[in-house]
Amino acid sequence: MNRSAPTPDDRADRLLAAYFKAQLPAAWPAPPIPVQASTRPLAGVGQTWRTRLTLGACAAGLLGLGLMLSGSPTGTNSNDPRDDGFLKSGTANGKSLVDKARNTAK
Repeated sequence: MNRSAPTPDDRADRLLAAYFKAQLPAAWPAPPIPVQASTRPLAGVGQTWRTRLTLGACAAGLLGLGLMLSGSPTGTNSNDPRDDGFLKSGTANGKSLVDKARNTAK
């Protein structure tokens, strides 16, 4: 690094560094000793079953909500008048969809 004549920025840096070093205490105080936490007794047998029952109810509720929002458990909704069954006969390569689209366009 090339040292040249001090610039005004260097002087300001030195003044600020000296000021903040003077503000720090010479010796830091000792850290506070934490109070020993009391231990909780383990959950009883009734508490365990209540927790499992709550978890099961939540899982069943989420599953039911997902099925309700999807329309039906099987994924088909025959009550929709806009459903023309276009995607029901589709394959992974899409060839049947392309053929069906060409036939409906004619």
